[in-house]
Amino acid sequence: MKSYNFSHVAPQTLGEVVALLNDHPGEAKIISGGQSLMPVLNFRLAKPDLLVDLRNINDLNIITCSNHETSLGARVRWVDIEKSTELAFHQPLLQKALSYVAHYQIRNRGTIGGSLANCDPAAELPLIALVLEAQIKVINSKGYRYINIADFFLGFMSTSLSKGEVIVELILPNFPSHRKWGFEEFSRRKGDFAIAACAVWFDLSPLGKMENAHIGVIGADDYPIRLTGLENTLNNKAFTSELLDEAIASSLNHLSPPVDPQISQAYRLSLITTMIKRAFANSMSKN
Repeated sequence: MKSYNFSHVAPQTLGEVVALLNDHPGEAKIISGGQSLMPVLNFRLAKPDLLVDLRNINDLNIITCSNHETSLGARVRWVDIEKSTELAFHQPLLQKALSYVAHYQIRNRGTIGGSLANCDPAAELPLIALVLEAQIKVINSKGYRYINIADFFLGFMSTSLSKGEVIVELILPNFPSHRKWGFEEFSRRKGDFAIAACAVWFDLSPLGKMENAHIGVIGADDYPIRLTGLENTLNNKAFTSELLDEAIASSLNHLSPPVDPQISQAYRLSLITTMIKRAFANSMSKN
C-alpha cells in the first residue's frame, strides 16, 4: 500500500523543527530514517499533513563516549552502532542486540530517535534502553528536558513525548568490563520482527552472587517490560540453572502476553522463558 499525499520540509536547526511542530499541532510528524514511520503511514495508522525531516540537523548524528556514559544522537543509525569500536567496549549489550535489527538495508537507514519515538513493541532498542536505565533528552519550545526510560513507554506505540517535542539524545550509563550480560531473540526468519526476546545483565559479588540484576523482555506486553520480580528473586544468590528454573516458574505466572491470532499466549510465554534461559547461559559464558 502506498502512502497518501503529505507536505515535506527539511529545516536547518532544531529551533525551526520545534517551531514547525508548534505551528502544526497534531498535524506534523518527525521523520529521519523513515524505517519505523513509513510503514505506519503506508498502513494508514497515522495521517499527518506535514513531515518534518531531520536530515539537515547534523549534530544529531554524533556518538560520544565518556568515562561514565554514552550519548547517542537521535539520527545515529544502526549501522553506525554496528561499526563503532567505542561502543563495542562501552555498550556491548546494545551493539549485540542491534545486530538483530531487520536487514542491512534497514539498519543503514533506521535511527535511534525514530525507533524510540515510534515504540514498536517488537523493536530491540526500546528494550535495551529500558534494561540499561537510559535517559532520553528531548527539546520543546521551553528548552530541553530529560525523560527517564521507565516513564517513557505508555502503551502500544505510545510514549510520554508531547506533540511539540523532539528526541535529541539517548543517554546510557557505561558498562564495566567485568559485567555479565546476554541477549537472545526469536523470530520466524532472520530479520523478521521479534516474537520474543530477552536482555539481561548483572554483576557478581566477590562471593560469586548475582547483584543488581536487570532483566527485560519483548513479547510479554504491548511494550518492553522489566521482570522486577524475577530480578529480586535472583539477586544475592549464586547462579545455577536450577535456581533460574524455579525463579522463572514463580515469577512469570502473572504475565499475560497480547493476544495474537497466529501465536498463542502459552507459546509466547514458552518462548519468553526459553529466551531468558538462553540469555543467562550466554551471560555466564562470558569471562
